[in-house]
Amino acid sequence: MSIGTLETEVFDLEEVRVVIRTSSLVGGPDLRYRFERKLGDEKTVDNLKTRIRSMLEGFDIRSDVEIVVIRGDGAISSNNSMLGCIRNSYAAKH
Repeated sequence: MSIGTLETEVFDLEEVRVVIRTSSLVGGPDLRYRFERKLGDEKTVDNLKTRIRSMLEGFDIRSDVEIVVIRGDGAISSNNSMLGCIRNSYAAKH
């Protein structure tokens, strides 16, 4: 699975857009977003990043991985932003 497909799977479950930046990912188990329940609205961006990073264990990552969460207005969310506020920012755009 590509990083882009992983980003889509995260969006489908978590209802927030993430961008994962890395120069390469080689080997390891099948890269899938293996969680079945989304994080609660009271959880933070940092909690989501920790969840995603836990999935990347076992992969040969040739550079630092950067994970950013994008708000509905296109801005990058801070690590302490609550996921519920970010999810609501998408609804506000409609």
